Order: sequence, then structure tokens, then C-alpha cells
Amino acid sequence: ASLKIAEGDFSQRGGFTATNELGALAHAFNEMAKRLQTHNEYILESMSNGLLVVDWRGTVTSFNRAASLILEIPQGEILGRHYLEAFEHYAVFSEAIRTRLAQRGQGEDAEINLSEESPKFLRLRSAPLLGADGQELGLEILFSDETQVRKLQAQIKASEKMATIGELAAGIAHEIRNPLGAMKGFTEILSKKVGHQPEAKEMVSDIAGEIEILNKIVTN
Repeated sequence: ASLKIAEGDFSQRGGFTATNELGALAHAFNEMAKRLQTHNEYILESMSNGLLVVDWRGTVTSFNRAASLILEIPQGEILGRHYLEAFEHYAVFSEAIRTRLAQRGQGEDAEINLSEESPKFLRLRSAPLLGADGQELGLEILFSDETQVRKLQAQIKASEKMATIGELAAGIAHEIRNPLGAMKGFTEILSKKVGHQPEAKEMVSDIAGEIEILNKIVTN
């Protein structure tokens, strides 16, 4: 049991029932193992990132609460199962695991989309799980939900585009208003020069009216 715990298996217990010193030692050993297991589980369950551990045969040996929430799968349905069976509804995720198992955990960080219909982006990074003696026990994959980050990035890009369009519109409006201002000034001069010529005065008035309409459009 001590050797198993040294390898990282905190579920081991000493099965002694004696009431002498050996029994007391066994009881203390079991309490220590229980506290180690509880402490280890507390750390795993407190993580904000999802943690998945599979052995080299592909069996899931660890799947924390954050992983359960991100993938929306109960922990009890994953532990002890082969990853292909456990994540059969997430083909992209299963393929990422398969690739990293083949590479013995040495794959680069990657981003995957779990579903095209309802996009959910995960950032994955992996490494070999090492025992106390440095032996590779399996593969650990840390992942985080980047969906909200991607949405914010899209909103920022849209805002940047709108800001660019706004600057362009303001520039165009300025360039149009300059000749409109000159035209309005000329119509005022023309209005004075035509004097009492009704037809000419009416035409100048029409021009002034059309200029005002253009000015309102540019303003809007």
C-alpha cells in the first residue's frame, strides 16, 4: 500500500485489524492515506481548468469538476472508461486525445471547436503524467473554455470595423460639406443678383433647397 501511494495511488488502505501497535500504525497509515487522497481531490476539484488524465491504454483515470462542467458530462460517466467511448459525442476532442497519446503527450498547445452547430472553443495543452520515479504513467490534458474569449474578440473586431467606418463616414461628410458650403454661398449671391426676375429667383431657390436636403443627408 505504501508503494502504491508513493506512485500516486491514494486510494490504497492497509487492511489490518490488530489492536496492538501494528493495528495503531495501520490506522494511522489509513488516516494519512485518506487525508492525502482528500487533499489531492480538493486540489483537482478546485482547479478552474479542466483536467483529464488517461493511461497509455486510453482509460480515463482522472476527470475533475471543471472538466465535467466544460464538457457538460457527469464525472461518474467518464472515470474508468476508454476515452473513445467516454467522448463519443465529441469526435474532435477524441481525435485530439488520440494524437497526443500517439505523441506520448508531446503535442503543442492547440485550439479545437467541439461543435460547428453550437461553437465551443477549447484551448488544450498536454504532458506526460510522471510517477515518483519519473516513470510515465499516462497522459494529462489541461483545457479551458475559450468560447467567451472568442466572442469578446469578435465583438472587439466588429467595434474596430465600426470605428473605421465611422472615421471614413466623417471624412466623406467633411469632404462633401465643403463644396456644399460653397454652393450655398453662391446661391445666396445669385439670389441677390437676379433681383426681381421671378423665374431665375425660383430656380436659385430650388438649388438652395436641394443643397439643404443634401446637407441633412450628410448630417444624418
